[in-house]
Amino acid sequence: AHEEEEGSIRVVDKVREMVRLGAGLDVLGNLSQDAQDRALSCLERFRQRLKDIPAHRIRAVGTNTLRAAKNSQRFLSRAQYALGHPISVISGHEEARLVYLGAAFGLAVGEKRRLVIDIG
Repeated sequence: AHEEEEGSIRVVDKVREMVRLGAGLDVLGNLSQDAQDRALSCLERFRQRLKDIPAHRIRAVGTNTLRAAKNSQRFLSRAQYALGHPISVISGHEEARLVYLGAAFGLAVGEKRRLVIDIG
């Protein structure tokens, strides 16, 4: 998405891949090699889609699974290389804020209250 005028956003590309990184956490709290490989392959594909976008317009974040995984630092190093951009592991509060902004993006703006529920 690109910022248009004063806070509005225009979608320029859409892609979604289910990696299920959290399903790769083992009983010891480590990411399995299979889950890491799926994620790294996905990030390499995203790298190709991002190549024409200025780096200052890209923000890549890691969420709950990377906060929980004991081996997340080693994985993050490989993930950043695969993506070609830094990846920040964000807090649960920031994750919730971003989920809300993304979900509310398509809703009409107005004075009325709205409820966004994240079931993921």
